[in-house]
This record gives sequence, structure tokens and C-alpha cells, in this order.
Amino acid sequence: MLFRAAVGSWREYLTLGQRRQAAGRVPDDRRRRLSRALSVVRQKGAAGESLWSHGHTAEGLLLVREAFERALAAAALLSEVPVPGAAGPAPTPPPDAPPPDAPPPEDAPPPSLEVILRRHGLGKRRLRAVLAARDDAVGRTLPETDAEVGPGDTALYRSLTAARRHLERLLRLPAMTKRDLVSLLVGRWVGLFLLFLLLVVVAWWALRTPPVEQVVDSGHLGLHDQYAGEKVIDGDPETRWLLPDRATGWVELTLSPPRPIRTVRLLNTSNPPWHDRATRGYRLEVFGPDGESAHASEGEFERLEREPQWLEIAMSVPSAARIRFTVKSHHALGGGLAEIEWQE
Repeated sequence: MLFRAAVGSWREYLTLGQRRQAAGRVPDDRRRRLSRALSVVRQKGAAGESLWSHGHTAEGLLLVREAFERALAAAALLSEVPVPGAAGPAPTPPPDAPPPDAPPPEDAPPPSLEVILRRHGLGKRRLRAVLAARDDAVGRTLPETDAEVGPGDTALYRSLTAARRHLERLLRLPAMTKRDLVSLLVGRWVGLFLLFLLLVVVAWWALRTPPVEQVVDSGHLGLHDQYAGEKVIDGDPETRWLLPDRATGWVELTLSPPRPIRTVRLLNTSNPPWHDRATRGYRLEVFGPDGESAHASEGEFERLEREPQWLEIAMSVPSAARIRFTVKSHHALGGGLAEIEWQE
């Protein structure tokens, strides 16, 4: 039963089918009356809350109580509004029942406010809050000055405000036209679609493997990391990887996860401000996840340039797991490299 009720609630939330059927059975003049009453409730309630929050507590409490009383009066109009989902085959009347089109007895009492609110779906907790606020406000003398407002008046303000908001939410849908309900329904579906997209993005971000680049080198100049292989991917052309004096060697990048590569860009170094080191002959290799070579090329930087320019090497590697740059020969004291970049 609970599962069926939950499914029914979600179906109504996503379709507003029963609410739209009920709206079609409400005369326009009755709906306009209910809509106007709700507007007055909201206007007076907002004014009262504004006065209270700005320190005019006595006048604010007075307006809040008036807004609540208006909300009770507007809720009484729901007795003239069909209850969503109530339409359907009528039960078999007893033999002595009056005809279906017979007017109600003149002495039949109108339904109580509690019955009306319960019929239109106000929950038990909110119903108790509304009835308790009504009982607290009946016949109560309110303070005329702000200095006379005490803790009991503050509690009354809070209960009246909460109860009025319960009634406003209850009155909102019955006061809508079928067009208003369709607009509300479209807004709900758009909101759910955006929420779904957000969840997809969050799930992708949480489950994806973040790209990682690890660098190892065959050796570097000095005992510290000032000229280590990591410098070739730090994005700073002023830093560099340098080999020991007059040595050959390599620097290798591991890409995780593997990714497609169509261009590798190399920026030689000159070791500023001394300009005494640069790579001359080199070999560039790209390996796939299985360790097999996917690209290999060799070249030469003919001169030691004070301001080296980027060198682009085109390729078509669908899945690159490692990039290795090997220094085969050098200018002046030794070889090295400032930056390696790749384009996917």
C-alpha cells in the first residue's frame, strides 16, 4: 500500500492529471475569487513579516494575524472546489437515497474547516498546526506598542506565520487555471531534466580516471631537482631539464589514461642566462598501452638559439601511453629540453 501510494504521488507530481481534471470542473468566477483571496493573503503576510523583521513588531503581528484569518477564509472557499481524484464512478446509493440531482437539504450543515482541509490533502501535522494557530488567535488581545510585545506574542507570530504558509501552499494549485498548471508541469519537467544532467555530470566526474602525467629521466644535472625531468611538463618555458655535462640521455612521460595524440610540440633549451646548453640530435618515440612503438622519428636542432622556437611533429596515434625524448647529441656543454606538449 505504501509503495502504491508513493507511486501515485509521484505520478500526480509529474503529470498533475487529477489536478488538471479538477481545474476543468471549477467555474472561472470561483477560481478568480480564490486566486484574489490568495493574493490578498500573500500581500498582507509579506507586509506583516517585513514590519516584524524591521522592528515594528506590534504592527507586524497585527498584519500577520489578519493574513492568517484571510487564509482561513480563503480555505473555506475550497468547499466549492472539486477534490482532485474524486471523480469517477459513483457508489451505488441506498434504496431510500434522494435522486442524484436533488438539491442538498436546506438544514444540512456546511463541512467544517478541518474536513475541508483534510479533503484537499493537508497533512495531519500541518492540519494540527493550522487548528492550533486558529485556537491561539481567537479572542486574543494583541499588544498596541512594540514595547508590549512579549515572548508569548513572539510564539504566536511564529505559529501564525507557519500556519499561513501551510494554507498558502494548499491554496496555490486550486487557484491555478489549466494553463497555469501546464506551465507548472513544464517547469517541473525542465527542473528534473536539469537535475538528471547534473547527476550525470557528477557521476562522470566521480567515476572517471583523472589524467595523470608522470615523468622519469635517465639523469639530470646537479644533485637537486632544479633541472629534473618534471620541468618539461610544468608549463613554464623558463625552466628546463638538463643532462649532466656532455652526456646523452632521455626523459619519458607516462600518460594515464592513454589518450590519442596528433601532434607533439618540443621546445629546446639554451640554459639562460648562460646559453651554454642545448639538444642537437634527438629521437622522439611514442608507445601504446601494449608497449609497442606507435611513432618514432629523429631530427636535429641545427643551432643553439638564445630564444628557441617550438617544433611541431605531426603524428596519428590513437592511444598513447608513453612519450620518450632521447638526446643523441648536444650543443656546447650538454643537452636538455625546456617543454614537451601534445595535442589530442
